[in-house]
Amino acid sequence: YMRAFDSLSDTASGWQKFWKGTGIILMLYGFALFIGSLTGAADIFNPLEKISGTNQYVSTPSGDADSGVGLKFEGVKGLPALEAAVSRAVNEGKPVFVDFFAEWCVECVRMENTTFKSPTVINALSGYSLLRLDLTANDEADKAVLKKFNLFGPPALLFFGLDGQEIQSLRVIGYQNGVEFTETIKKATKAASVK
Repeated sequence: YMRAFDSLSDTASGWQKFWKGTGIILMLYGFALFIGSLTGAADIFNPLEKISGTNQYVSTPSGDADSGVGLKFEGVKGLPALEAAVSRAVNEGKPVFVDFFAEWCVECVRMENTTFKSPTVINALSGYSLLRLDLTANDEADKAVLKKFNLFGPPALLFFGLDGQEIQSLRVIGYQNGVEFTETIKKATKAASVK
């Protein structure tokens, strides 16, 4: 418990003071996590979101603004369903955005709560077919999709052009904030229209 509640002597070393301070900070963070879990918060980076009101219409320096509405994905499971959905989008003349997601993936949830609620991201993806591969189960079908695309796991964001082929140079692995992801979408939109 890092002696967070012990008093320091007048002769305490710098390290003893450092560890006591670290113990107090960790104790407060743990308390915030506990309160957050009681309120139903799901973001470990913002455990008090449900009681602080920071999840409603907040604009941050990263360009993430919570519009209260997020992207609406079509859920697909397994490689055959993904290939069919991409083919259907190509027939409709739409490029495709695929989100490799899992409930246990911290960065996936972070993007869901920030980036995918950014009005600029929502607007930039308005002409896309939005697909989500939920890899939460991590079963054989999920592993086959990961193997096909040579991915370790989520989060991974893939774009497919009007020809149904992945635009591999714009593959995103990991988190991007709203500003960064909007720029990626613009590049993907330009690349998707080139035959």
